[in-house]
Amino acid sequence: MEDVLSGGVQPVRTVLRALTLSHLHEGKSASEVAALVRLTPKAVRQIGRRYEQAGLEPALYDKPRPGAAPVLDNSQRSASSPWCAATLRRAAHGGPCGG
Repeated sequence: MEDVLSGGVQPVRTVLRALTLSHLHEGKSASEVAALVRLTPKAVRQIGRRYEQAGLEPALYDKPRPGAAPVLDNSQRSASSPWCAATLRRAAHGGPCGG
């Protein structure tokens, strides 16, 4: 957990969870921690419970969520930027997409 708090770029959610666990470890109540990290007491209790039941990693990080498959693969994504720029230019000048 010190790695998360000691530096580097981390998602805000991860840092808030690490701070939450740190304050809970100091013996503060869920209400006190919630006020300090600006989460709800329920969220603080859930983070603490997840830590107790599954350990540090699950308490800090979300599981990947299921979702729709990406519409573009990596090569299409990298090639789409010039396409988008050209399409937007045509649309701005009354081209096929604008009017």
